[in-house]
Amino acid sequence: EELFPITGAGGRKSSSDSNSIFDDESPGKQVPPKVDLVSLGGGPGYDFVAGAALSEYRSGPDVHAHVYEYENQWESSVHSMKSAAHAILGSDRHRCNFGHCDITLPLSDAINAEVAEGANDEGKIFVCSYCVVENALALRSRDWTFFRDLFAEAADGALFFIPDTTHRLWPELAGVAKDAGLRFATPHLRCGKAGWHFVAFKDAGHPGDRYYNTAICRDLLERFKADNAAHLNRLERGWKRESRKIKGSK
Repeated sequence: EELFPITGAGGRKSSSDSNSIFDDESPGKQVPPKVDLVSLGGGPGYDFVAGAALSEYRSGPDVHAHVYEYENQWESSVHSMKSAAHAILGSDRHRCNFGHCDITLPLSDAINAEVAEGANDEGKIFVCSYCVVENALALRSRDWTFFRDLFAEAADGALFFIPDTTHRLWPELAGVAKDAGLRFATPHLRCGKAGWHFVAFKDAGHPGDRYYNTAICRDLLERFKADNAAHLNRLERGWKRESRKIKGSK
């Protein structure tokens, strides 16, 4: 079974697909006036730039991005990124603002008040790029409380995209998504940082168990668990990377 019905077999777009909010080739398709993009740990604002550039290229909706960070130093960078994007794209219809959050703390914590306030608004896309792995110990120590709360509070139709440097944590995050009834997948992307990333979709009409119980999902998650166990064994034996890995080296 497909996780998202808007894609054809193997994740490739089929000729009958016409549900993309950025697709300008579907006659009579209603494009929403705006997309709310929530970028968690998103300094300096690359998620906003990606969304705005895609929307301009595909004649899509206005992108209203909210970049949340726990470090105040990112605020000036976010505003500079917004100004640069407006200048290069030749349009200032896309918005971007800055706020505070900490994914290692519960959604109810004061620092996450802005995220919590709008968590259950409809039509939101949540992105958490390359922040999960670097905070793995803190997330595990609190049983992934932030994501448990966010998945539970998010409105039906919310989309979560969580790319990161390794797939070893996806079985744990998949369990959190499953508990919240989200559909999820671990697509393998070959551009940028190649590897398996995590995508989830909140759809009350199609519980996550349908995908979780498929053979392909079970096999992938078992592989990820084995990779994580092997990594932990290496660390216990005292392994550490002596120098920065050179791309393409063995």
